[in-house]
Amino acid sequence: MDISNATKYLIKNLGEHVILNRFIESEGYRLQSYKDTQGFWTIGIGHKLGKGDNYKNLKITSEEAIEYFWDDFDV
Repeated sequence: MDISNATKYLIKNLGEHVILNRFIESEGYRLQSYKDTQGFWTIGIGHKLGKGDNYKNLKITSEEAIEYFWDDFDV
């Protein structure tokens, strides 16, 4: 994911924990897979897994949710 300069600025100046908490507030935080409003299986903090039944009942740890979140940013 290509992140904007504004997001890079926020991460640098506000800190990772503030950004993480803001995304949790807007995206939610779930350790078991669920379908989002577009029909994609999602887990963690808005991490899209894909479509199909391959992701049903998938569970992750809190550490994995945070790791997936930062991987999605590719910071």
